[in-house]
Amino acid sequence: MKNRSSEESLNKRGYATTGDILELLQQGALIAIGLTSPYGGAELLKQFTLKALDKVWEKYNRARLKQSLKRMVDRKLLKIDEEGEETVIKVSEKGKKLLLRYNFAKMNLSKPKIWDHKWRVVIFDVSENKKVFRDALRDKIKLLGLYQLQKSVFVTPYPCENEIAFLRQYFQIGNEVSCFTATNLEEEEFLRKKFGLV
Repeated sequence: MKNRSSEESLNKRGYATTGDILELLQQGALIAIGLTSPYGGAELLKQFTLKALDKVWEKYNRARLKQSLKRMVDRKLLKIDEEGEETVIKVSEKGKKLLLRYNFAKMNLSKPKIWDHKWRVVIFDVSENKKVFRDALRDKIKLLGLYQLQKSVFVTPYPCENEIAFLRQYFQIGNEVSCFTATNLEEEEFLRKKFGLV
């Protein structure tokens, strides 16, 4: 397995990582292909040629990108689909699950320069039969920098709604996690000090 520095050096030479490809395709970046399989049909595809690429792919080495795409099709992370008159590459369900893991690992909260004087409060009540997910959720929320006000109540002054929505999906516990904003909290003076907002 490549370490982070070696992966960054590869990126500087124009090599697209699996995460790069999945993320760009999921965001709608287009790769149109020409089928060259002698068998015909996407399910038997062994080779393809790149016909058209969105501009976002221009920073990547084309030959290397093609190699990576082929490997990812073989691993069933990508699928071949029809879009209008084009045959294109899209992220498969297996690829979407892998992308979730990539996004989970790199998730963090952005900290605006100016605080909007709102507190984000996250409350969860995950059932005992999902204890593993509950504990993992709690650990991830702590890593995001939220302060644990009570056992299952966390607070942050920074926007986190999108991240919490993502965690609901990731752990499949949508109805058991709530996130809301508040302008006044009893512990506000303490929390301001905790987050350096005094």
